[in-house]
Amino acid sequence: MTSQTWLLLAVTGIDAVLFHALPFFSRPDIVFSVTVADTFAAGSAAATLVRRYRTAVWISAAAAAAGLLLVQSTEIGVGLLLAQGMLGVAAWLWARGQAQPHAASPPTVRTATIEPRQTRLPGGALFALGPLIVVAAAVSFLWWNWEAIPCRVPVRWSFDGAATGWRVKSIAGVYSALGMATVIIVIMLVMAWLLVHRTRQVAITDAAAGPERRFKAVSALQLLLSAYGLAALSTAFSVAPVLTGANRMSPAIPALIAAAVIVSLGCVLILARLGQGGHRAVAPRMNAGARGDATPDAAWKGGLVYFNPNDPALLVEKRLGLGWTLNLANKWSWVLVGTVVALALLLRLLR
Repeated sequence: MTSQTWLLLAVTGIDAVLFHALPFFSRPDIVFSVTVADTFAAGSAAATLVRRYRTAVWISAAAAAAGLLLVQSTEIGVGLLLAQGMLGVAAWLWARGQAQPHAASPPTVRTATIEPRQTRLPGGALFALGPLIVVAAAVSFLWWNWEAIPCRVPVRWSFDGAATGWRVKSIAGVYSALGMATVIIVIMLVMAWLLVHRTRQVAITDAAAGPERRFKAVSALQLLLSAYGLAALSTAFSVAPVLTGANRMSPAIPALIAAAVIVSLGCVLILARLGQGGHRAVAPRMNAGARGDATPDAAWKGGLVYFNPNDPALLVEKRLGLGWTLNLANKWSWVLVGTVVALALLLRLLR
């Protein structure tokens, strides 16, 4: 078999594992994006539904793998991967439809706490500003040392550090790359602040509210550390030619990428251990009064996308996976999405 076939087989397995795990990453009384009664969620009917969904996921993965082994064509293999993903989504939607008859009635009484929310960015404001300070230091360094930068630098590198393309580096090109990194970092910092200060507090009792706050804090910390990683990488790419006096990629860059991946995976593992909304650290009896994630089922389109014009929240808990997602009925969601898309297109044009 070719290396491309092995790679496609690996992706097939990873996709199957991710689809298999999706029902695990939700609050205990949310089954396939449907808020259900505790009796159904903990009963045999829900377990049977999850088992049938996972059976469909692995059958589609086995079919895709068999097709890859028989055909061993990269183009057809990519098509098989797309078909596997579509079948996984179809299995999820089918399971959601089976769970909907067991949906719990929305509570008629809303419960809230009158105590001020205890909110603080992990590490404090100065730690949050660190990525911007790093980029500002890089800009200042380049400003004072621009003449030391080699005129010709690689556009991209292979894994052994050899250049695969060349162009003349301009000060505008470097500063625009740092500028785009700065915009992305600002978005990450804003999202971290919103997670801590402007997301809905579902749990009311201290026993449940504490783990939920920890879940938010770890989510915000992951964003802050990602901002640090982006600041370090953009600085290394920009400053390395001055420090090394050469056009080859600095060995520090792969190390930074590896460190960023390890840190991000560590945060994901911590979030998985806490459970969505921190529910794994709370006994069910200690979370009385809370139901699901306090968002209406009808606002979840297909159980995947949240669209609720009556909800002022920008960020809400995901019902498909760990973490948070945008309320697409909020205009600021489209500002964020449009900014990211515009940056991606601009980066493509500057390559």
